[in-house]
Amino acid sequence: MSVSCSSTTACTAVGRDVNSPIVEHWDGARWTVQRTPNPRDVRQELNDVSCTSRAACTAVGNYVDADRRGFPLVERWNGTRWALQWAPPPKGALGTNLSAVSCAATTSCVAVGTYHKTVADRTEYFTFAEHWDGSGWKTETTPSIADASSVRLTDVSCTSPTSCTAVGNHDVPEGGGYPTRTLAMQWNGTRWELQATPNPSSEFDVLESVSCTAANACTAVGDYWNPHSVALVERWDGVRWTLQSAPNPAEAEYTFLEGVSCTSAIACTAVGSSYSSAGSRTLAERWDGHQWIIETTPNRTDLATFNSVSCRLGPVCTAVGFSFGGQGPPVTLAARRA
Repeated sequence: MSVSCSSTTACTAVGRDVNSPIVEHWDGARWTVQRTPNPRDVRQELNDVSCTSRAACTAVGNYVDADRRGFPLVERWNGTRWALQWAPPPKGALGTNLSAVSCAATTSCVAVGTYHKTVADRTEYFTFAEHWDGSGWKTETTPSIADASSVRLTDVSCTSPTSCTAVGNHDVPEGGGYPTRTLAMQWNGTRWELQATPNPSSEFDVLESVSCTAANACTAVGDYWNPHSVALVERWDGVRWTLQSAPNPAEAEYTFLEGVSCTSAIACTAVGSSYSSAGSRTLAERWDGHQWIIETTPNRTDLATFNSVSCRLGPVCTAVGFSFGGQGPPVTLAARRA
């Protein structure tokens, strides 16, 4: 699931229930389900949402047709209802998925994702971006990575129409294997450019989420292998990405950070989950300008996780995820820090 709050009393969360999207809205008192259009009688999902006001939200994902081909899915909220928007797939794409979206203004949104196509009788994966200018979506080319066997963009954050940062990961041949490496690229209003990112592990390093408060202030989170999955945090200062030390719960065997939201350079909240023999627990960590601190979070069951967080006005944050219990399907989970 993903969540975006335009104020402390207006949040929208999106996700998927079996083959249909889920959209829920927080009005300051309760969560209510909102209806969304179905492009066809096919499987569809919404992966991310970005709201600039109560009456302006954009959600992205993908839908799969009867021939099992994936296409970009974009839906727009105007304060009254959700409506479909057409976003063109990259040329030659056999399958397409939009993983994230960020809107710097009502007339400026950037979505990123991954598509695959056949190259020399082999299926290869590529990243791409889509830009909304207030009247239509246009596909943008993102830089390729030499020798990468798989490339993924997982999140994007825009502070203006001419400043966006996207993160993800890619696999490259090294030492006889294909370790996973972090990936970051920046949009300057004209083109996307790759950025060098640190990789603390020799095997597996991924960035799942990014939040920018200015062109020279971004925080990205994920995890790396050491020798199990541990929290990964990287900071962009306008010149380079550097590692930040992030704690892991004492009892955790595996730690994953999946979402981050910053309201200033000295106020960020990251969420995810930690796994131990007792199950999985929601996880939240707060950056106070000097260090990351683990916070106490609620858990409905022994199996729960946070996937996304959105913060407004300093300490006010809303996190969403899933809780698993018994033999039934997972249920949505929302928590609020005031």
